[in-house]
Amino acid sequence: MGQRINLAGIEDKDFSALPSGKYLVAVTGGEWREVSATGNAKPENVGKPMLNIEMTVQDGEYQGRKCWTNLLFAESTAWRIKQFALATERISEADIESGEFDFDLDAFMGAELVVQLKFKPADDAKGYDEGNEVRKFMTADTPITATSGGGGSLLP
Repeated sequence: MGQRINLAGIEDKDFSALPSGKYLVAVTGGEWREVSATGNAKPENVGKPMLNIEMTVQDGEYQGRKCWTNLLFAESTAWRIKQFALATERISEADIESGEFDFDLDAFMGAELVVQLKFKPADDAKGYDEGNEVRKFMTADTPITATSGGGGSLLP
């Protein structure tokens, strides 16, 4: 026997990739994971911790849409972790320069920042759906122009 459910009035969700551009987002979720040996992971990164971060667009045509990124905790990607932390303004340059500190996802929840997204088309040969890549993290006061993805896109 199945479960009864009322789906009347439930709207479809759009999980298609966002157009390339800058978006004002808030950190709305995330989880710690380990790099697995599947996909295109570099062998030296397998087993290393990474933080999967969920961000939600805060304004414009794409308000409410989600995008995700991974922060790999490895020496080769430490610059990206620093860029994210400073862009959220939850960690200061002085905190960073003081040495090691605990990187706690809860400290970043709700933080607003601007992300530069790149649209990545589907690649059937590799089995990848279309998606987005976060190219840069910037503070929330970074200007977003009308020709950027966020705040109103001029794309068709």
